[in-house]
Amino acid sequence: MEYTTQSYVTDGVDIAKTHLGEQMSIDTKGRVMNQRIYAKTSTGKGYDAKTEAPDDEHPISLLATQAEIDSRKDTVQYLVVGIIIAKEPGRYATSGQGPSRNKGRDAERKSRGVLPREPNVLRALVPVTAHLDPTSTPLYRIAYGQENGICKVKPMVFENIFFFPEIWERVSAKNAKEKKTEIGQICKSLAADSQNPPERNVISIKKRRSNTNQPEREFTVSAQVNSANRLKLQHDVFMISKSAVALQALQETIRSILPDLRCKPNNAAILEFLQYEKALDAEETESLISAIQKTYPELPLMKKEVVNSLHQSLCRTGLGPKLPYKFLIQFLRFGHERVETRDMNDNSVDQVVESTLKDISIWAEMETLQRTPAKCVDQRRSLEFLGGICNELKDVVAFLERQAQALREQHGGLTMHKSVEELSAKIGQCAGAAALQLLEEQWFALHADQMAMSNQGGTNRIRELITIIERYITGCEHL
Repeated sequence: MEYTTQSYVTDGVDIAKTHLGEQMSIDTKGRVMNQRIYAKTSTGKGYDAKTEAPDDEHPISLLATQAEIDSRKDTVQYLVVGIIIAKEPGRYATSGQGPSRNKGRDAERKSRGVLPREPNVLRALVPVTAHLDPTSTPLYRIAYGQENGICKVKPMVFENIFFFPEIWERVSAKNAKEKKTEIGQICKSLAADSQNPPERNVISIKKRRSNTNQPEREFTVSAQVNSANRLKLQHDVFMISKSAVALQALQETIRSILPDLRCKPNNAAILEFLQYEKALDAEETESLISAIQKTYPELPLMKKEVVNSLHQSLCRTGLGPKLPYKFLIQFLRFGHERVETRDMNDNSVDQVVESTLKDISIWAEMETLQRTPAKCVDQRRSLEFLGGICNELKDVVAFLERQAQALREQHGGLTMHKSVEELSAKIGQCAGAAALQLLEEQWFALHADQMAMSNQGGTNRIRELITIIERYITGCEHL
């Protein structure tokens, strides 16, 4: 589909809208509808509004530069589908804040009406593809950091985008969830050169236009399709040659693919978490937590805001595909434990997600290592060594518990007070020396109790290690 004729916005009635109904005036005469531009794909973490948003004095224009129209080296073509608030992309998003639609929130949106255009907005994009793939997930991007007329792009979540009216005029869905799906299909359709799916999974090479330096289209082959192609090719080679080497290669490919595919969940709520192009809404988060608790009833109850922050980080950083299916529960459990001990800001959560995925990759690697044959190892001696470590860890736990008890008792124990402010007020109003001394002891006892509580997390972690070691020893003794 060639865009030889273009429609321009010539009047002021040009309003963008989120899937929840927030409206914002675009206010850019001369804007080209269904504009395609070229941009550079950026590496690293997701878009950071604090460091990557342009200055308010020098915003990026919504109108395409000549370089974006003509393309430059190492650029990919995208379709512009909407706008995003540069310095606060999620200002009107509701992910992790309860139901996205209720009478109160709908009334607030209605009272706001059509918002005036923010002075600093960036363009939302989807990649142009050679064919329309109805089963794929739309890849939303944000264009930022314009240099020499060319922007860089990074992933952006669906909820933060105000979509252009040329998208909305095709939407017929009524509820928010159906609108998400329909908007995604419309964006993919408008960004596809051909509305027909490819006849086979091949990458078609497009000739560059003679008068420009246009690169080939961005084309994404999913991991599942790539794996299927490998299996089909190796199977055909074996059927033709009947070679033992070909059979061995086919077996190794199956072993490398199946472990994770076998662990793909079939629960709709859990599968929703594994989609990293949009944030979870409150209903999806509750369904996910409920499904996990039913499957693993002994797990501690997970908090919705922590689960949402972990999922948003996977979307924001682009690290979601690195999470294997089989380690989803471990990721949520470890991530939950680590996020709760930190501030809930984006950078902190991103660090937790990155370190947890690194731990999981090491864990997965260890599972594939070949074990030394038992005849080459004195297993009994190894188990005795592990048992000794386990006993030492138990001594450490006992020591920490004695220390915590001593901390709590060295100032006479803690008497209940309504708050720290109440205790401070009592100290300030105290007239007698003896009573003042007792209240001061209570102040020190309060701090001692806080220190004991802060050490409790380390004690619980050691107990978990003790349990793991004891289970391993028990399992080995029954082999």
